[in-house]
Amino acid sequence: MFPDTLTTLIIDDALTVRQSLRSILGQLGIIRVETSATIGEARRRLDNGRFDIILCDYHFGSGTTGQEFLEELRHAGSLPLSTVFFMITAEASYERVVSVAEIAPDDYLLTPFISGQLGERLLRAWRKKKYLNPIYREIEANRLEQAVYVAQARLEEGGPFRADVARLLAGLLVELGRNNEALAIYEKLLEDKVIPWAKLGLARVYSSTGRQAEAEKIMQGIVESNDMYVDAYDQLAAHYIQEGREKEAMEVMEKALKVTPHNLDRLQKAGQMAYRLGDNEKARQFLEKAVAHGGNSTLLDARSVMYLAISCYAEGKQREADKMLHLLQGLVDRAADYEKKVLLSLTQAAKCWATQKPDEAILTLNSVANAVHDERMDFELATDFISVCARMTAGEAVVKDWTAKFAKRFGTSRVAIEKLEFAATHSKELHEIIHFVNQEINQIANEGMTLVVANRLRDAADHLVEHALNYHNNRLLLAAANASIRYAKQGEPDASQYLHKARRASDMLKIQHYDATTLEGLEQELLLLQYKIKPAAA
Repeated sequence: MFPDTLTTLIIDDALTVRQSLRSILGQLGIIRVETSATIGEARRRLDNGRFDIILCDYHFGSGTTGQEFLEELRHAGSLPLSTVFFMITAEASYERVVSVAEIAPDDYLLTPFISGQLGERLLRAWRKKKYLNPIYREIEANRLEQAVYVAQARLEEGGPFRADVARLLAGLLVELGRNNEALAIYEKLLEDKVIPWAKLGLARVYSSTGRQAEAEKIMQGIVESNDMYVDAYDQLAAHYIQEGREKEAMEVMEKALKVTPHNLDRLQKAGQMAYRLGDNEKARQFLEKAVAHGGNSTLLDARSVMYLAISCYAEGKQREADKMLHLLQGLVDRAADYEKKVLLSLTQAAKCWATQKPDEAILTLNSVANAVHDERMDFELATDFISVCARMTAGEAVVKDWTAKFAKRFGTSRVAIEKLEFAATHSKELHEIIHFVNQEINQIANEGMTLVVANRLRDAADHLVEHALNYHNNRLLLAAANASIRYAKQGEPDASQYLHKARRASDMLKIQHYDATTLEGLEQELLLLQYKIKPAAA
């Protein structure tokens, strides 16, 4: 029935169940079997090896459920797509959960069951994986265009598992930005019947094509009719965050956690949002639970640990905070990267401030502030820095200067400014500084545009380049590059100088990981001009 080379992992906290399942698998010809009594042990086995089949219990006492564990593995990318994940549960309510789960097991069985049922269902799941494996191989090799080609061929065959192939294909098309093709698949599927995952896919397409209101309406409709569909909650929360509606996002996150109270990813997102909203108590509750359930997981986010530490310091819970600082130090020691190092510095500054060592706090924060123009400094780290400053040292003059510098670099749009202001919630002074910087950036941009409209392109380029290179602000850099290109196209004697200025602005945008499509367009224009314009005489 099954090849004897298949490797299987049984995850169940009951010894008798593990023994029974091993016996049934042996009867099916599956003899290479390992077992785990806990989720933590299962994580370690999966870190050290690859399994063709996983049989997992749904309920593990008061801890992480099998469904939550499956979601964790999928989000982490640590479960091969070709692996059959089979859930076994005594809870009839699981049928309601799995019926709308975006990340669902390949199959499941309600106990009690007879061995023949397991064999039959397991064989079907394994055959489906074999059928889809050619697509999976291309996805795991990051050959997405080839994966689309294989999926389309499978769909045209008219063979089994058409819905599964269509689902994979539509998701791939969305990821590749081929939204119209994905839209056609989702709409075709929805013509026959209401399929929750297809409706959610439709919402994703709408969202990625600027149809935000339609996307929101669909997502709200999904959660109203399927209150167990946690992935729809996730998508709706992400939508609210993108729109700057953090309080609404928080409400949605809490609803999702009522369905999956031990889900590590959702606990961390909810805890981080509560922290940003200034609710230390709620942040601590969510993040403590996340650390308790995910302390040994690679999915435990260093940012969650930092937020928990700072929340504890803010509440005078120094012992608990110091434990988190120690945990964060361990994460840095095991896998140091720029982000973790910055988060560790911010946490150390928080400790200094909490223990009445303001000079040391300022000194530590200064090391972060000096890296404001570092290409590795991203928007999220910038908001973390401002948040820490607002909570601790907002009255210091140097902190005001730091905040202005971060706002000058990262205040690139209305939404970005709103998020920076949101990070400064605890300090009216820093909030006002960010607001003032935004006005300053708008004025610079508007003055540049006025000069362009008046056809004073050289003056526009000079004006924008000066401020763009000083601020490292992507909005100004893009405007500076475009103005410089427009002037260079006029063919004036100093055209090569302005081609050089455009190149400098473009290179800085590239270093700061600006939109790839926009950069590609700039590069094409620069190359064309390069061939037309002779270098200025020395």
